[in-house]
Amino acid sequence: ESWRYHSDKVRYDLNNHGYRCPEFSDIDWNNSIVVFGCSLAMGMAVDQSEIFTTLMQESLGVPVINLGVCSTSIIFSLINQTRLAEQTFLPKAVINIWTYPNRILQACQDNKFIHHGPWTSYYEKWDQTFYEVNSKDDHAMFMTKEHIRMADVLWKDTIHLQGTFSGLIKNLGIHHYEITDYGRDLAHPGHITHQTIAEHLASLLQAQGL
Repeated sequence: ESWRYHSDKVRYDLNNHGYRCPEFSDIDWNNSIVVFGCSLAMGMAVDQSEIFTTLMQESLGVPVINLGVCSTSIIFSLINQTRLAEQTFLPKAVINIWTYPNRILQACQDNKFIHHGPWTSYYEKWDQTFYEVNSKDDHAMFMTKEHIRMADVLWKDTIHLQGTFSGLIKNLGIHHYEITDYGRDLAHPGHITHQTIAEHLASLLQAQGL
């Protein structure tokens, strides 16, 4: 009975593209902080008011745009980043919460994607083989290092912060966040973890004059 989610609801405010942020046409991208990542960045299982991006926005007084997408891979995040950069937008800061290296993007017909990961049930051997080949540790970590390097180059003219929940990516020198509590689904970070992340990132941004 003491579990808060017996009574507390989780609110998701999504735009027309399914992102937990305002409509893209209403965003002043050049004067915002933009965050990329998977469900860990999107704030799955916590209320809109408790996501670290919401808390950072309240603390810094600067719009913080959450472009996290559930179940996606590092390369999908990087694709979204290049789409933003090619519009000639340069945000005040870009934050990458890198997801796990064993998440793989498969491009299909009609510009559709399949997001492969350990959660995926396979019905065709071809799909299973595709995932197994691309998620091997050596291959996945090589690609991860290259994708992170690309993001550094892409955002060399603005503040670029990085974090991860992955122990493997931690070994690349990326700041590692621990999950200290859980949200409503008992699988994703809870509001205390989000508060910790918000305070850490806000302090880094303030130290750089933002």
